[in-house]
Amino acid sequence: MSSTEALYEEIYFDEFYRVLVIREGDTYIVSVDVYSKRDNFEYSNRTCTDDVCLLIREVGEVTSLHEILHGVLKILVVAVKVRDNPVEIVNVKWILNRKPSGEEIKEIYKLSWQLATSA
Repeated sequence: MSSTEALYEEIYFDEFYRVLVIREGDTYIVSVDVYSKRDNFEYSNRTCTDDVCLLIREVGEVTSLHEILHGVLKILVVAVKVRDNPVEIVNVKWILNRKPSGEEIKEIYKLSWQLATSA
């Protein structure tokens, strides 16, 4: 890895949905902005402050997604719950052991929306 390689890259899809590719040591985090409202959301971790809860679900089917995209270590779906309002899914984070190509980032973006709308 060269010292001139950027620590992060910002890409936009469909005019305003942001994807960040962040290098952190030997791993890369691809953070995809999404949006979906749900009445129910299964989560594995919850952190609350007053009436606002951050809900995180680790996607269990990484092996099938690993076949689609080589190097996937973990996938997290991030949602927010405020009081009695529906859950709002706002982000999908992909942790990889290598830097994804431009085509792979586009595929990650598409798969993230599938995860957000089927969560």
